[in-house]
Amino acid sequence: MQDKLCIKEPNSIKGQQFKIAKADNCDIYVHDLHNSATIDLVTNSRVVMGPCMSSTFIRNCEDTQFVITCQQLRLRDCKNLTIMLYSQTAPIIEASKDITFHCHQYFYP
Repeated sequence: MQDKLCIKEPNSIKGQQFKIAKADNCDIYVHDLHNSATIDLVTNSRVVMGPCMSSTFIRNCEDTQFVITCQQLRLRDCKNLTIMLYSQTAPIIEASKDITFHCHQYFYP
């Protein structure tokens, strides 16, 4: 998808797995609890994820801003990301560069 605004409202995922793939210049808001998340091939976008009960895995993403709440964050093959993170463990970063972390300061009703 390209140049889109995507919003998942509360109670739309209902604790299931969630996947985002192939997004360019998008604003993606996931305002629901989910079991795990996989985010692949996202560029030049903004991604806000609601609470994740386990792992969030971000792969092959670049020039993107993330807001993530999860038990564990994993990054692989990413470049130039800004991440506002709340996690129970330290992030696992593989083959990535120019990653900036900030404290999680996002909320929604």
